[in-house]
Amino acid sequence: MRSTNTSVLCDGMENKELQSPSKATGPWSRQNSTQDVPETSPVKKGTFLKNISIRMSKNKDTQGPVSPEKKEVIDFANSIGNKLKSSIKSRKKLDVNNKSGITSIEQEAIADDAVPEVELLSVMEINGLINEKLFERAFQGIIVMEENLMEEHKSGVYKREVKYKQIARDVDMLYDSLFKQMASVVKNSLVQEPVNEQMLASVVSIISKEAKRDPNVPAEPKPEIPLLGISRKWKARWKGVIDESATESVGSVPLTPKTGSPWLADYLESLQTNIVKNLLKVKNSLEPLYPNEYDVFGTYVSSFHNALSSHLSKELLPHIVTFSQRYALLNWILNVYTSDSFMGHPDFHQDINVDRLSLLDEECLHKLKSDYQSALRETIKIYLTNILGKEKEQWNGNVEPGEDILKDSSNSYIYMDIEEITGKHVRDSTKLSKDLETPVFHICMVECTAFTKSLVSEFTSFFKDQFTGLFVTHLVIYVNSFIKLRNNPNQSDEEPCRQAVTCLDNAIADLKKHFLKLYQIDTQPYFKRLLTKKWLSESSEFKAIKSTTERCRHLKYIISPHEKVIGFHLLASNPDFMCWTAQTGDSTCPLLFSMLHGHLYHLEQEGEAGTGKEDIQSSLFTDFVNGVYKCLVKGYLTEIMKRKMQLKRGKRKKASQLMNQQGSVLKSLGQDQGSDLIYLFSAITCISDIICLSEKKDIQEKLEVLYQKYPDISDEHVYSIFYLQGIRRSKKNILMNYFRELQRTQSQPHSDQSLFSEIENSTNTTCF
Repeated sequence: MRSTNTSVLCDGMENKELQSPSKATGPWSRQNSTQDVPETSPVKKGTFLKNISIRMSKNKDTQGPVSPEKKEVIDFANSIGNKLKSSIKSRKKLDVNNKSGITSIEQEAIADDAVPEVELLSVMEINGLINEKLFERAFQGIIVMEENLMEEHKSGVYKREVKYKQIARDVDMLYDSLFKQMASVVKNSLVQEPVNEQMLASVVSIISKEAKRDPNVPAEPKPEIPLLGISRKWKARWKGVIDESATESVGSVPLTPKTGSPWLADYLESLQTNIVKNLLKVKNSLEPLYPNEYDVFGTYVSSFHNALSSHLSKELLPHIVTFSQRYALLNWILNVYTSDSFMGHPDFHQDINVDRLSLLDEECLHKLKSDYQSALRETIKIYLTNILGKEKEQWNGNVEPGEDILKDSSNSYIYMDIEEITGKHVRDSTKLSKDLETPVFHICMVECTAFTKSLVSEFTSFFKDQFTGLFVTHLVIYVNSFIKLRNNPNQSDEEPCRQAVTCLDNAIADLKKHFLKLYQIDTQPYFKRLLTKKWLSESSEFKAIKSTTERCRHLKYIISPHEKVIGFHLLASNPDFMCWTAQTGDSTCPLLFSMLHGHLYHLEQEGEAGTGKEDIQSSLFTDFVNGVYKCLVKGYLTEIMKRKMQLKRGKRKKASQLMNQQGSVLKSLGQDQGSDLIYLFSAITCISDIICLSEKKDIQEKLEVLYQKYPDISDEHVYSIFYLQGIRRSKKNILMNYFRELQRTQSQPHSDQSLFSEIENSTNTTCF
């Protein structure tokens, strides 16, 4: 389509010579009729204005008087011709070295484009300039066409609005076509090697010129007519092109998830390499070609950041399903992205504030962290289930822990595995984000709580009636492991930590209870054979009891939590240690000090209370040994209280000696293994002394000593002792009355230690 003036002019001409078939040269030349010009006339392939002049003079010579209508057209053409200026074409010589690496065709186009055009071109001609990448000439041609159209419309040339709308749309389409071509140059500048600097500079120049046009939009624009004569916001659209370029660049990295392969690490590395490479090119090659006000590097950084953020949330996240993948992605987003190898690159640090770079929005990041915690919970659960499976294999294989492991439970596999799994994940999660430390620690505590319950349940079920060395050694390992694991939750008052502490306390108590239960089950058959006629002549049953008790020797390896806490206390009070933690900046230090504070506070409270109550922080080793020794003494005394036999006068001395001897053996066992229940040691000896006596006075003295040491002894217990002694009923009644008198006249000694109150009599006697 020709321009508006040309169209009007041609419509008013009837001379057939204007339709000469001669062809013009060049992609944007016109068809010129020169057959009526004498050959001697020095006529060049003239401009559009000269062609119009020749044709109009020809018409004047041949047509004679013109009609008023035709005269109006000719006068209008003359007025347009006077307004247009002749264009002078000149080509600039290009650098023969061709440093920018562009082709000869592009060089010629750029040289032609450097000449400002003022003639009115047709739509097809302008479109040809655009396709030839002669952006400056095309832009000038569109402006001329736009301004001419606006002037014609203002002067009322267009009687019909339809024609004006059509040409206005043509102008609008030419602008869009020009910008699309310039956009391709901007996009290619990021991937093209080397950069076509002259063409990119031409694009930047046009965008800058376009930005200076009138930015105001009419108050009442007509949507069916494109707006003319105002700025088309090409600078803003240029930023959109940068966004598209960044999006295409990020999307060009192939995303091919594969099950069972480390595809994610390779993909993230490729993304990183691609983005850093592009930003380095922008920094070194493209930024110098733009004016400072364009903030080219900042624009590209923002575009790549947004493109990457969108790509991660929409394209990558749906493929992230495993715990390791979630950890790797979180680490890449929170740590790698802002590191020196990525956005914190030394060449970027002056232009990029990495503290403000957040790849995912708050909601998306929160969901990723939540998914990470859920996956971590399942991962830890699987780890702990595998640990329990390994322990079962050792039970079934009758594999006892070595002495070195018993001496230092830190070497036990179960403790090392749990500590490594939980500690590693807490540390790694803290490195990802500080706000993950506490929830991950709580997850570990919850899963350890469940694992502890499962382990105790499986262990007690497997050893439900076997008091063996295998049982005792594994019990020691588990108790020590629970004690050490129990130290960790003291750093927090959160509910998961309190539950973990309670669970570990209960687990240790359950193991102790089961241990004593199995010990009683194992020794009870032998105790039943004591205090019988066979017992006086054979000691095999007592030897069996002693042998069973000696299996408890491994209890000496049960640790005391006091020692570990005091060790931490000394460490924390060491100035060198405090200095070291301050210098290293280790993220685990706050965790450690919080743990120390919890332990020390507990010790202070325990020291102030001084109630003597059984507590997990007391020596568990002593608790276990005391429980064993108390079982021994109670088991022995229970057989006395059963009144299974009455000793004859001749057997009393032998029975007394045997009881005294066996009581001494039990006392030695208790002392050697570390029991501090001193008050139990003399119970059997006191009873044996009474049995061998015959004089009432002597018996009364020993009876008073027995009552002073064990004020919880009842008359039923005393009667059982006299029953075993085998004395006459009358003497027995006298001694029983004396004992009742003791209870009535002497105040009962204060003692929080019980023995006889825990021993039942098999026979109740109400009268004597």
